[in-house]
Amino acid sequence: MENFLKKNVISSIISSLIFLILGVIIVCNPATILTVIAYILGGVFLILGAIKIIGALLNKNNLKMYSNDIIIGIIAVALGIFVITCSNTIGSFFRIIIGIWIIYNALTNIVYSFKLKNVDLSIWPILFIMSVIMLVAGIYVAVNPGTIITTIGIVVIIYSVIDLIESTIIYGNINKLM
Repeated sequence: MENFLKKNVISSIISSLIFLILGVIIVCNPATILTVIAYILGGVFLILGAIKIIGALLNKNNLKMYSNDIIIGIIAVALGIFVITCSNTIGSFFRIIIGIWIIYNALTNIVYSFKLKNVDLSIWPILFIMSVIMLVAGIYVAVNPGTIITTIGIVVIIYSVIDLIESTIIYGNINKLM
């Protein structure tokens, strides 16, 4: 159980660092980030779709077996073209996904703060307050369609710093939680 908890906390630290880097990139270059994300995501769909179509066509002997691959490939290519041409839609999707991720982590950390309270650690209120701030920020990002990309970047940076602090506190008190 202790190893499982340590792995979860370490993965939380790693994801927080990734989100911190992402937040800094968003704040430094907000106009370009959505276009880049749309092109990367669209390119991935185009490549995967092309691979599925080519793979199915190269296996002419077993065409019936690979007929789903052709359909999946065509759908992936169409999706790739859509994503590349509709980067504004990607911005809304990106905002909602980040908001949901922040809400999930905040709720998880609220649970951890109560576990720290149950083992009589005086640091639990700090963890709880920071988690509630994270929760509010996550809800704001997820439900506010008028959120500008820079605000998302700032909220992601704040979330990352808070989550790094919380994860460090939890990691330092794993033995007491067990």
